[in-house]
Amino acid sequence: MRKLFYAFLLLILASTGFSQEPAIIVNSIPADNSCMPIRTVQGRMDTMQGKWVGIYHAEINGDCLELSIMYGGCKAEMEFVTNEELLTSQSYKMNFLLKYMMAATDPCKDTMKTKISFDLLPFKNKAPGKVIFISLVGSVFNLGYRQMQ
Repeated sequence: MRKLFYAFLLLILASTGFSQEPAIIVNSIPADNSCMPIRTVQGRMDTMQGKWVGIYHAEINGDCLELSIMYGGCKAEMEFVTNEELLTSQSYKMNFLLKYMMAATDPCKDTMKTKISFDLLPFKNKAPGKVIFISLVGSVFNLGYRQMQ
Protein backbone atom coordinates (compact mmCIF):
# COMPACT_ATOMS: atom_id res chain seq x y z
CA MET A 1 0.00 0.00 0.00
CA ARG A 2 2.86 2.35 0.88
CA LYS A 3 4.52 1.74 -2.52
CA LEU A 4 1.26 2.53 -4.27
CA PHE A 5 1.00 5.82 -2.36
CA TYR A 6 4.57 6.87 -3.30
CA ALA A 7 4.00 5.88 -6.93
CA PHE A 8 0.84 7.99 -7.00
CA LEU A 9 2.65 10.94 -5.39
CA LEU A 10 5.50 10.67 -7.90
CA LEU A 11 3.00 10.58 -10.76
CA ILE A 12 1.34 13.78 -9.50
CA LEU A 13 4.69 15.57 -9.14
CA ALA A 14 5.82 14.46 -12.58
CA SER A 15 2.63 15.65 -14.25
CA THR A 16 2.61 19.09 -12.57
CA GLY A 17 6.36 19.71 -12.64
CA PHE A 18 8.80 19.72 -9.76
CA SER A 19 9.67 23.42 -9.75
CA GLN A 20 7.06 25.26 -11.73
CA GLU A 21 6.97 29.04 -11.40
CA PRO A 22 3.50 30.46 -10.89
CA ALA A 23 1.97 31.96 -14.02
CA ILE A 24 2.48 35.66 -14.69
CA ILE A 25 -0.22 37.38 -16.72
CA VAL A 26 0.52 40.93 -17.93
CA ASN A 27 -2.13 43.00 -19.73
CA SER A 28 -4.23 39.80 -20.06
CA ILE A 29 -1.38 37.97 -21.87
CA PRO A 30 0.71 35.13 -20.35
CA ALA A 31 4.27 36.44 -19.93
CA ASP A 32 6.97 34.71 -21.94
CA ASN A 33 10.42 35.63 -23.23
CA SER A 34 9.06 37.96 -25.92
CA CYS A 35 8.78 41.74 -25.91
CA MET A 36 5.17 42.21 -24.70
CA PRO A 37 2.83 45.11 -25.61
CA ILE A 38 2.25 48.04 -23.26
CA ARG A 39 -1.33 49.11 -22.50
CA THR A 40 -2.28 52.78 -22.96
CA VAL A 41 -4.55 54.37 -20.34
CA GLN A 42 -5.99 57.78 -19.54
CA GLY A 43 -5.14 59.79 -16.43
CA ARG A 44 -2.23 60.38 -14.12
CA MET A 45 0.13 57.49 -13.57
CA ASP A 46 0.96 58.25 -9.92
CA THR A 47 -2.69 58.10 -8.79
CA MET A 48 -3.63 54.73 -10.33
CA GLN A 49 -5.12 52.13 -7.98
CA GLY A 50 -3.33 48.86 -7.24
CA LYS A 51 -0.17 47.64 -5.54
CA TRP A 52 2.97 48.50 -7.49
CA VAL A 53 5.25 45.60 -8.45
CA GLY A 54 8.79 45.65 -7.02
CA ILE A 55 11.32 46.34 -9.79
CA TYR A 56 14.91 45.65 -8.77
CA HIS A 57 16.59 46.11 -12.17
CA ALA A 58 15.64 47.74 -15.47
CA GLU A 59 17.41 48.18 -18.78
CA ILE A 60 16.65 48.86 -22.41
CA ASN A 61 17.86 46.29 -24.92
CA GLY A 62 17.12 47.46 -28.47
CA ASP A 63 13.44 48.37 -28.45
CA CYS A 64 12.60 46.22 -25.42
CA LEU A 65 12.35 47.45 -21.85
CA GLU A 66 13.54 44.56 -19.66
CA LEU A 67 12.35 44.57 -16.06
CA SER A 68 13.63 42.27 -13.34
CA ILE A 69 10.84 42.01 -10.81
CA MET A 70 9.93 40.41 -7.50
CA TYR A 71 6.43 38.99 -7.22
CA GLY A 72 4.40 36.76 -4.94
CA GLY A 73 4.67 33.01 -4.79
CA CYS A 74 1.31 32.53 -6.51
CA LYS A 75 -0.33 33.37 -9.84
CA ALA A 76 0.35 37.05 -10.57
CA GLU A 77 -1.90 39.22 -12.72
CA MET A 78 -0.25 42.52 -13.57
CA GLU A 79 -0.80 45.51 -15.77
CA PHE A 80 1.99 47.54 -17.45
CA VAL A 81 0.66 50.88 -18.62
CA THR A 82 1.50 54.36 -19.86
CA ASN A 83 -0.67 57.37 -20.58
CA GLU A 84 1.62 58.24 -23.54
CA GLU A 85 1.99 61.78 -22.20
CA LEU A 86 5.35 63.24 -23.23
CA LEU A 87 6.47 65.46 -20.36
CA THR A 88 8.86 68.21 -21.40
CA SER A 89 11.00 70.55 -19.38
CA GLN A 90 14.72 70.35 -20.06
CA SER A 91 14.33 66.79 -21.35
CA TYR A 92 11.59 64.46 -22.62
CA LYS A 93 10.03 61.95 -20.24
CA MET A 94 7.28 59.31 -20.36
CA ASN A 95 5.87 57.59 -17.29
CA PHE A 96 5.19 53.85 -17.13
CA LEU A 97 3.68 51.81 -14.29
CA LEU A 98 3.74 48.07 -13.46
CA LYS A 99 1.07 47.14 -10.93
CA TYR A 100 -0.80 44.12 -9.63
CA MET A 101 -4.40 43.59 -10.70
CA MET A 102 -5.24 41.52 -7.59
CA ALA A 103 -6.79 42.88 -4.40
CA ALA A 104 -4.53 44.54 -1.83
CA THR A 105 -5.45 41.83 0.70
CA ASP A 106 -3.84 39.06 -1.36
CA PRO A 107 -1.60 36.94 0.92
CA CYS A 108 1.20 36.49 -1.63
CA LYS A 109 4.52 38.05 -0.66
CA ASP A 110 7.26 39.32 -3.00
CA THR A 111 9.38 36.17 -2.92
CA MET A 112 10.07 35.15 -6.52
CA LYS A 113 12.24 36.89 -9.10
CA THR A 114 11.85 36.88 -12.87
CA LYS A 115 12.44 39.05 -15.94
CA ILE A 116 9.73 40.37 -18.24
CA SER A 117 10.15 42.53 -21.36
CA PHE A 118 7.98 45.18 -22.99
CA ASP A 119 7.91 46.69 -26.47
CA LEU A 120 8.91 50.37 -26.59
CA LEU A 121 8.77 50.59 -30.40
CA PRO A 122 5.30 52.24 -30.51
CA PHE A 123 6.72 55.18 -28.49
CA LYS A 124 9.93 55.61 -30.49
CA ASN A 125 8.73 58.54 -32.64
CA LYS A 126 7.30 60.62 -29.79
CA ALA A 127 10.36 62.91 -29.93
CA PRO A 128 12.29 62.21 -33.18
CA GLY A 129 16.04 62.49 -32.74
CA LYS A 130 15.75 63.14 -29.00
CA VAL A 131 16.32 60.97 -25.95
CA ILE A 132 13.12 60.05 -24.12
CA PHE A 133 13.60 59.17 -20.46
CA ILE A 134 11.50 56.17 -19.52
CA SER A 135 10.38 56.76 -15.93
CA LEU A 136 9.08 53.75 -14.00
CA VAL A 137 6.60 55.10 -11.45
CA GLY A 138 7.31 53.82 -7.95
CA SER A 139 10.95 52.95 -8.72
CA VAL A 140 14.29 54.73 -8.98
CA PHE A 141 14.72 53.88 -12.67
CA ASN A 142 14.85 56.53 -15.42
CA LEU A 143 16.27 55.06 -18.62
CA GLY A 144 17.21 56.91 -21.80
CA TYR A 145 15.56 55.64 -24.99
CA ARG A 146 16.59 57.13 -28.33
CA GLN A 147 15.36 56.75 -31.86
CA MET A 148 18.21 55.25 -33.89
CA GLN A 149 18.98 57.10 -37.14
